This record gives sequence, structure tokens and C-alpha cells, in this order.
Amino acid sequence: MTKCIKCKKECENKHHNVIYCDECRIIERKKGLAKADKKYNKNHPEKRKELTKRNNKKRWASITPEQKQKECKRKRDDYWKDPEKMRKYNRKKYKKWVSSIEGKIKHRLSNYRRRSREKLCGHSFTIKEWSDKLDKTKGVCPGYNCEPHFVGIDKLTLDHTPPISKAPKGYTYKIDDVTPLCMSCNCKKRDNEDK
Repeated sequence: MTKCIKCKKECENKHHNVIYCDECRIIERKKGLAKADKKYNKNHPEKRKELTKRNNKKRWASITPEQKQKECKRKRDDYWKDPEKMRKYNRKKYKKWVSSIEGKIKHRLSNYRRRSREKLCGHSFTIKEWSDKLDKTKGVCPGYNCEPHFVGIDKLTLDHTPPISKAPKGYTYKIDDVTPLCMSCNCKKRDNEDK
């Protein structure tokens, strides 16, 4: 029988060098692991980032819808504090994602799906008709869920109604089915069918 250094209780001599009793050994081991973790995080910051990313993904899957809404609201508030800064950050993040193997594959797949859908649909209007429609706008985007705003004729993009993803196979778009929208409004509209 030997005495524990920490709690001074008598404990059985199970191992040759018994310093702590079973309860104190567990506490000390936890402290040692916490110290080792701190040291590892300090020496390997990149690996720590990867681990936090993985843990965040797991956490997002386990939280409730109310908590998800709160988190999304917080992100939106952060975005609108300095939109230009956040756009730059998002572009940088997207470029990094697209350069990864997973990102390249997903990006190519989405482009391929859209192109294949576009090939199935036809356009019955001429380039002249489209350019006339652009000239009528005078570079003003009619806006989607926002007020009309000036962007310039060169920045207006072609928006399909109904969207390509929801149009039946072999659908032909007439000049009345397409509207000029700026890139941000066109992205916001996504696959909504309202004009």
C-alpha cells in the first residue's frame, strides 16, 4: 500500500511507480491532455483550422432549425456591415474552393447540367430583337424584389421566364419570355417563375 501524492489516501500498489490513486490519476491525465492539446494547437495552427472546419460541419448537422436561423441572421448582419469587404472575402473563398478537386468537379457538373438543359431549349428571337429590347431599357435594370436601378447596357444579362431548369423539354423562348436583368438580380431570381 502506498499514499497518493494529491489526496493523501492509501492506494493499492497495482503498478511499480504508484504516485496517484485511481481517481486522481484520471484528473491528472485530463490536465496533461489539455496541456498537450494547447501545445499542439500552438505548433500546428493549419491543422487546427482543418479540425475546426470538420467540427463545424458536424455541429451544423446537429443543431436545431431555430439555431440555424439565428446563425444565418448573424451572418447576414455581418455581411451588411461592410458588403464590399464581405464580397471580396467570398470571392477569395470561392476561388479557393473552385481550385480544390471537389470544387472543380462540382463546378463543372453544374455548368454541364445547365448547358445540356440550354441545348434542349430553343430561342425563336433574333439578336437584333434582343439588342432593341436592351436599347429600350437605356441601361436600367427593372430589378427583382428591388427598385429599378441603372447599371449600363453592357452589364444587363438575359433572364428566362420560365427558368431553364423548369421549362419543358423542347421549349422555345420568344422575345416576350426573356427580360434584361443585371447579374445580381438574375442570381437572386434563380429558378423563380415570377417576372
